[in-house]
Amino acid sequence: MGSGGVRVCGVGGCCADPAERTRFIDRLLTARAPDSRLRVLIAVRADFFGHLAGHRPLADALRDATLLVPPMNRDELREAVVKPAQAAGLIVERTLTARIIDEVDGEPGALPLMFHALLETWHRRKGRALSLAACEAAGGVHGAGAQTAEDLYTRFIPPQAACARRILLRLITPGEGAQDTRRPAPREELETGTSSATAEVLERLVKARLVILDGSTVHLAREALIAAWPRLRKWIDEDRDRLRLHCRLTDAAHPWQTLGRDPGAGFVHFKRFWHSFRAR
Repeated sequence: MGSGGVRVCGVGGCCADPAERTRFIDRLLTARAPDSRLRVLIAVRADFFGHLAGHRPLADALRDATLLVPPMNRDELREAVVKPAQAAGLIVERTLTARIIDEVDGEPGALPLMFHALLETWHRRKGRALSLAACEAAGGVHGAGAQTAEDLYTRFIPPQAACARRILLRLITPGEGAQDTRRPAPREELETGTSSATAEVLERLVKARLVILDGSTVHLAREALIAAWPRLRKWIDEDRDRLRLHCRLTDAAHPWQTLGRDPGAGFVHFKRFWHSFRAR
């Protein structure tokens, strides 16, 4: 909870339970009550916006309360590169600014890659200057995030590498008719019999800014990494069916957990999941 009673939340993951989704949306819609002090701001990616129409009350609420945010133009991109650096007393080479704008302008989903490239350029700065040479050494706009991930992964010993793969794949929701997205996961879901090894690998992933720890929840730091890092892309393609199965099992197990692990409830929900899975 921040100042002024504002809470910023990130919601993601795979929820295949229509009743659970409806309950969540209905709670959000209580903000429409005349005496409610609750205010809700929802940010939705353009390629997911059409899904909002599946819940009529939500669609009605958004009809006259929608702001379409277009991609940054070149002037806005320039400000996004230069102004934060200026505020920190740094100088950005004009050639670096021009290269970034040329590579990012008009390309969907490139902003997170740009920010990571600038961060890695800052790590390699000489004095107060952020240079094109430093950015290229980091892998450039499209390669910096993947290079950071690959450099870390290749430094792991085999058991750590296997652990890193397992952790990262648990943070992915495989797309079904849509692109793959990141999935927040409870930290306890990532633990195994070798929890000390998991903790060490997770700490190194966080330090490299590849994942984020938010309380007891773990997130992939940037969704753009899914497409940018070839190794992760290959893992997802190899394990796509297993990832989908895991996602559905997680959804089927959630009601059982909330009902105190009641044996009857667990059987009913798992049986419902199993029949729906076999029907596919």
